[in-house]
Amino acid sequence: FSFIKFDVKKKPEPNVVLTFSDALASDQNLDGLVYFEDGTTVKLFVKNNQLLVYPQKQMDGTHSLIIGEGVKSSKNQSLDRQYTIKPVFKQAAPKVRFIGKGNILPGTDKWLIPFEAINLTAVDVVVFKIYSNNIKQFLQDNDLDERGWSMNRVGEYVHHEKIELEKGIVKPDNKWKNYAIDLSKMIKSEPGAIYRIGFRFKKSYAQLDCVKNSSEKDQNFDSTNYLYSRYYRPYGSSWGKQDDPCDVSYYGTDHFPEKNFLASNIGLTVKSSHQNQYIVFTRDLVTAEMLGDVKLQFFSFQNQLLTETTTDNEGKAVVTLDKEPFVVVAQWQNQFAYLKLRGGSSLSFSKFEVSGARSKKGLKGYLFGERGVWRPGDTLHLTFVLQDKEKLLPAGHPVSIEVRDVRDRKVYSEVSTNGVNGFYVFNVPTSQDAPTGIWWAKVQIGNERFTKNLRVESILPNRLKIKMNTDDDHFSVGNKGRLYLEAQWLHGGVAADLKANVTERISRTKTQFESYQSFIFDDPASRFYPDEQSVFDGKLDDSGKAEAPVVLPENNNLPGTLNLTFVTKVFEPGGRFSIDEKRFKYTTYNQYIGIKPPDKGNAYNYETNKEQKFEVVTLDDGGHPLSVRNLKVEVYRLDWSWWYSSNNSSFANYISQHYFDRMVSKTIGTTNGKGSFSFKIKYPNWGNYYVKVSDANGGHSAGMIMYIDWPSSYSRGNRKPPGDATLLSLTADKKSYRVGDKATISFPGATHAKALISIEKNNRIIKSWWVESTQEESVITFEINKEMTPNVYAFISVIQPHSQTVNDLPIRSYGVIPIMVNDPETVLEPVLVTPEKIKPNETYTVKVSESSHRKMTYVLAVVDEGLLDLTHYKTPSLHDYFYKKEALAVRTWDLYDEVNGAFGGRLSQVFAIGGDEEVKELGKKKVNRFKPVVTFLGPFVLEKGSAGQTHKITMPNYIGSVRVMV
Repeated sequence: FSFIKFDVKKKPEPNVVLTFSDALASDQNLDGLVYFEDGTTVKLFVKNNQLLVYPQKQMDGTHSLIIGEGVKSSKNQSLDRQYTIKPVFKQAAPKVRFIGKGNILPGTDKWLIPFEAINLTAVDVVVFKIYSNNIKQFLQDNDLDERGWSMNRVGEYVHHEKIELEKGIVKPDNKWKNYAIDLSKMIKSEPGAIYRIGFRFKKSYAQLDCVKNSSEKDQNFDSTNYLYSRYYRPYGSSWGKQDDPCDVSYYGTDHFPEKNFLASNIGLTVKSSHQNQYIVFTRDLVTAEMLGDVKLQFFSFQNQLLTETTTDNEGKAVVTLDKEPFVVVAQWQNQFAYLKLRGGSSLSFSKFEVSGARSKKGLKGYLFGERGVWRPGDTLHLTFVLQDKEKLLPAGHPVSIEVRDVRDRKVYSEVSTNGVNGFYVFNVPTSQDAPTGIWWAKVQIGNERFTKNLRVESILPNRLKIKMNTDDDHFSVGNKGRLYLEAQWLHGGVAADLKANVTERISRTKTQFESYQSFIFDDPASRFYPDEQSVFDGKLDDSGKAEAPVVLPENNNLPGTLNLTFVTKVFEPGGRFSIDEKRFKYTTYNQYIGIKPPDKGNAYNYETNKEQKFEVVTLDDGGHPLSVRNLKVEVYRLDWSWWYSSNNSSFANYISQHYFDRMVSKTIGTTNGKGSFSFKIKYPNWGNYYVKVSDANGGHSAGMIMYIDWPSSYSRGNRKPPGDATLLSLTADKKSYRVGDKATISFPGATHAKALISIEKNNRIIKSWWVESTQEESVITFEINKEMTPNVYAFISVIQPHSQTVNDLPIRSYGVIPIMVNDPETVLEPVLVTPEKIKPNETYTVKVSESSHRKMTYVLAVVDEGLLDLTHYKTPSLHDYFYKKEALAVRTWDLYDEVNGAFGGRLSQVFAIGGDEEVKELGKKKVNRFKPVVTFLGPFVLEKGSAGQTHKITMPNYIGSVRVMV
């Protein structure tokens, strides 16, 4: 075990990377073993076979670093000898940068702009003014923090001057130093104007030894381009030397920062609600108190005034607009605020559970057929059910349908004004030579559309009932078993001596055990590739039965549980076949590991410098506890490419290529199936970590990815978030509520902060109010009513006073949580009375009633069960559709991300909000074939108190089974 080499790195902070021949023991104490000879304090970080040494002061020149022979490898081997190396630290390149994020300057010292510089004696400041009457034009092409193009159309340079940072002869100290400029002493400010501040510096301003000895510091200097050009390059610049501070090429616009600033105490939050309604909340950025009497003007993209209003004493205003606004301008006293209201600039909810069904401007519609597949020549009995809770449509409003075939040719259209309580029935004929494939139907109500795919195939119905079973209703490593087939005719006869074919399809699924729902039993790094193969091709015996072998994948880094889906075809003597499929679980290991991550408490994420304690369980494949020894615990640090890399290739491949980022490695055991382990990620490390526990003997592993960040009290300075940000974690006291319940929501608070509470349903705001927040945990309570079915969302935005924020503490954090609501009164319970057996060509009766004699509108269908089996057709449930979880469509904008000196926690704006959550069945759809027995009647209405209605139907010449659906 020996030392190999060292490298000196400048970024993100100066450090020395020591490389050894073997991986280092990650849990060893290296204090006093690796140190600078001059006594400089160091921080040490192990990274597989590398040791990162961070000196805790600025280093300049050559220094001696001692590597003691007490350093040990992961195999407990000591270093072969002591090493002394002499890393050379170069002087830091001169730079200047703004302090803090954001562009809005609140407070009384509105024009005090902080910045920091390193190894510079002076900077030149230039000020570009964007006139207040041109702000809306500027925002057409730019955001508040952008420079943009053609700036001379909206403003001009109004000032420049040199600021001395260091006087006299000063030795380079390689330290960032804080400064500030008072813009009010440089210019006469205009209320509502935006000022773009830029820093420049010449080679002669640099505190570098190589510059001090230079005789060509600022020769042939072009002051006009230096101050005002967007692409300034000094005279004598050389390609490839832009990053060499000893060369004149370094002193160009690549190193000249610029930033826009607007002085304002106005905090704005805007929410869009239904029917083009916008709700505005104004707060004082300094105190977070309500800000009343704020003038609001809404403008279109073409800079036309849409409307104007003023906030009330509670800082709230509501406006209804004829068109979508582009920007809102707020004015209070001599202060202005600007907020663009475009979809792409609204707050991102991509990290919250906001998906679901979407209503179309308050309307919901459900289009369904009496079955899942038709053949050419059949009539498609399509029913469209319209839900208009807000009574937006007048009586007799036309509803049109258009059906197009697979070639996108219109084959049917109809307009109906004769809906029965929102039920519209369309009987769509098809020709015998109609093309097969996926057709689609479109129902249109005004400008709103509802569509459905329709499958038209040249197929035959199942005439055989196929059953598939196993010994234990699942497969396991210890009991692989066999698949038992049985087929019989739908009329009840034995399907003797018929040919059968069975195909097995293997796919992965989630591993879980009933009593351990909070544990994770899967490993994101496990590899598996879906497979499909034939396992049986032969004949059933004289009782219509057969046995098929089961092919199981080799147990090599498999997921904990797989799905085995068997597709069986049974052929009649003439070649016609019936088809069915069934899915079984395959437990791929004899013993399993489950891990349960620690509770984050009131923190937004897991925090550095804290013990992260995981619970561990070990179970057999039946979920019974087992004692297991020698479980390996590993923790890997992930770079930020793992997220998008895993979209295109497996996470397992990523891990195999990045194993050298292992931070923790230890061995544990369990007693009676229970155990635990803990680890600590030390500051300044942070980011995403992959935690894995594996069993070398049993083969199973469980893992998860967790985000660990610095505590909120730590300053993040100029640390750039790599793709995520602090969010507000909300917790409800129940998973679902009934009408009349009280819902309690808790969330992390902050002293002196104010919280905006908004209860939102789909695209509208039901109610909103403000509460005082507390430091530990804040709680709100509200009553659940009928209006909130099937769900609402609680949106909470916690706003801190700017005067109370410390460096990077969030001035605003926000969160969203769905609140599911059940109302038993919305669930109708139809009752069907039918004969158990019906003879061919016989007239029979079907009685329909509602169990509680409530009013009910319905359609009635009698369909060949063999046909329905082809697609596993489920009887449509209107309640499940109209009362399934709705998406959140209320958009929210605010400007708190733009406040300077207060971290706003901006999320990436490329994820779409919400989405459609349809009722889906996993796996492939079954092969479609058929010949129908179909009767379709309705719609009918049962009035309140009715005992029911009887329908007489004639059964055609048919032998088999049918399903009666209402």
